[in-house]
Amino acid sequence: MAGFESFSIALDESTDLSDTTQLAIFIRGVDKKFTVIEKLLALWPLTAIGEDIFNEVHKLFTRFGLPWSKLVGVCTDGNKICLWEAQMLSGNSYNFTTLSAYENIAYVQCTVELKLLSEQFSNRFSDFENMEDLFNLFATPTKSNVQNAPIHLQMELIEIQKNSLLKSKFEDVELCDFCKKTP
Repeated sequence: MAGFESFSIALDESTDLSDTTQLAIFIRGVDKKFTVIEKLLALWPLTAIGEDIFNEVHKLFTRFGLPWSKLVGVCTDGNKICLWEAQMLSGNSYNFTTLSAYENIAYVQCTVELKLLSEQFSNRFSDFENMEDLFNLFATPTKSNVQNAPIHLQMELIEIQKNSLLKSKFEDVELCDFCKKTP
């Protein structure tokens, strides 16, 4: 990833089966040979405010050698875009304090741009919506319904759920660390 010529990230929050809000950060980058690479960069429980999220993203950039100068796009949760769009339609920028500091805001033009952004967001991440159950299975295997899991994973899922040592380790560490340490 350090060899990307440019990259963009998408941040998406969703609630897993145990009602824990998770933040997923996806990356899409292009290298010198124009190879496009898409990966899940991080997944962690969301208990943070915006500044904390920024700091975590900054740590990820440092860890993976991703310079800010090559970041060309950031996409966030589509629900926030919809809220912003609705507020622009009514001439209200209350929840967007940076925008509310400006005068003579072209609310109609903002609404048009936000509508396009919302459509692009929906199209771009429709594949992930189709895979939501698999993401939840991966993020919370100790609480997932075995019968709803793909058949080739059911026995392994039963083993994880019945093994009290694995369950306690899963709950004590970050998901990525758990996966690295599990044989």
